[in-house]
Amino acid sequence: MDEEYTRIILEDAEGNELAFRPVLTLAVNEKEYIVLQPDREGGKDELAIFGFHAGPNDEMILDDITDEAEYREVAEEAEGILNGSTETEEYLIDDGSIPEEEMARIREEAFEDEDEDECFEDEQGRLFIFAEDGKPVYLDEDGVPMYEDENGERVYKSKSGIWYYLDEKGEKIYQGEDGEWYYLDEE
Repeated sequence: MDEEYTRIILEDAEGNELAFRPVLTLAVNEKEYIVLQPDREGGKDELAIFGFHAGPNDEMILDDITDEAEYREVAEEAEGILNGSTETEEYLIDDGSIPEEEMARIREEAFEDEDEDECFEDEQGRLFIFAEDGKPVYLDEDGVPMYEDENGERVYKSKSGIWYYLDEKGEKIYQGEDGEWYYLDEE
């Protein structure tokens, strides 16, 4: 049975079409590269490396690497990734060889945020994301971090990390580095 996977067809200098299988994509010095393996018997020990970028119709445009030092650097990085000596994020090329149920599970796991703050539960069963000065910080209805002070007032955290609350007029009162609360002058 013929394996199904993504093939990239390239044309050599004589006009012959050659099939390659994508093995790895990687970024080196903020440039994208793809490692290809010839799709023929005995081709498992050969690799070809190209730079790539998106074309005007989002097609993949391959770029020859003409600088020998650049090629050597990319080849060393690719070799390290392929032999497991270079630590890297894992990326999977969906070449059709993995069952759809397994790909769905992999995609779901890939979109989970590994760096997401851990959630905790308070005495009332509400989830909070962390504690500030011993007070649990929750996300309000709009996803803004907030906690309730000793008077039951909501204290919010601005995008710049400064805590504030709203007075009876709806104006923001910010907490200074000294722990005191201040109105900011608009001047």
